[in-house]
Amino acid sequence: MTNKIKIYLTALAIVSNSWLFCSHCLPVLAQPTTGTTAAAPTKAAAPTVAVDTVPSSGEGQSIYQPSLPVESGNLLNEVKNPRLALILAGGGARGAAHIGVLKVFEREKIHVDFLVGSSVGALVGSLYCAGVPATDIEELVLSNQLKKAFYPIPFKLKAALGVPPYMLKRLIFLKPPIGLYSGNSIARFIERNLPPGIEKIEQLKTPFAALTVNLGDTRPVWLDKGNIAKAVQASCSVPLLYRPVVTDGKLFVDGGLRNNLPTEPATAVGAQIVVAVKLHSFLKGNDKSKFNTFSSYGDQLIGILMAEIEDKPAGQADISIEPNADKLNLHNFNRADLIEAIRSGEEAAEKALPAIRARIRASH
Repeated sequence: MTNKIKIYLTALAIVSNSWLFCSHCLPVLAQPTTGTTAAAPTKAAAPTVAVDTVPSSGEGQSIYQPSLPVESGNLLNEVKNPRLALILAGGGARGAAHIGVLKVFEREKIHVDFLVGSSVGALVGSLYCAGVPATDIEELVLSNQLKKAFYPIPFKLKAALGVPPYMLKRLIFLKPPIGLYSGNSIARFIERNLPPGIEKIEQLKTPFAALTVNLGDTRPVWLDKGNIAKAVQASCSVPLLYRPVVTDGKLFVDGGLRNNLPTEPATAVGAQIVVAVKLHSFLKGNDKSKFNTFSSYGDQLIGILMAEIEDKPAGQADISIEPNADKLNLHNFNRADLIEAIRSGEEAAEKALPAIRARIRASH
């Protein structure tokens, strides 16, 4: 009996890891190639909502819509020509490196006038824009609270408990929600850690936008108004791993599905200096023993694809900060590795300081 249980749990773990791998890889593989993307807007130009493209094979709407995001609020009118815009990429646990960057910015008194984040970049960025010090965000990450926000129940246990009932319901023609986790724990994490009295994006001390994707029309959307916690949850809702967030009758999913390093909002509002923080710049090396599990193997593939995806929007930034967070995969919340990732963010930001200061001086 014990052996049967072991075989059952092993099979579930394989299925679960495959699910997790697909939930990250399939959105990335759906990214448009360089040859098919719309031309990037110049810094001086404000975007307009592009008309739907039509498939060359016939009438109807193309599933690929222009990459220019649609704003959800009044961002283009309220944020004009900010001096410094900071762009924080998505990348799961690697997002700890963002904290190191923000610590350097605080220490050096580099003021951020506008911040845009995708996925974990939106999570870290929203707290920072609310006035939460970088050291306090660091403590939240190192105290395991962030891990519990993403995985309130350990992944393998959740898969073992959740996948069989889901499959059974499908077999009897029921339609349970798609997504291993609801994602509500992410929203609760944000709600608990926002300063008192701050609930809406419009109340944040620093203008902020979270990038997400409208699953219905496939357009990227800047969430720049409304509930902060729900905006962050939507931006972090990795397909299949988390359920889509329903807002105003629309389904929103992880912003990395279309753009993991969203520089467009910064160029659209005419930011004088655009600083982008990438999370997929360094490879893990050639040690084949590092790729002997679904998680590590999948993470390496995702890293390769994400590095390619981040490269183009990084070219629209004036300065790129590239922490070496290669020891962390998307789901590794090991404290020692998180500390190293934060340190790598600090080191990368310190290397970029001369260029940032020169740009700031030139903008006066």
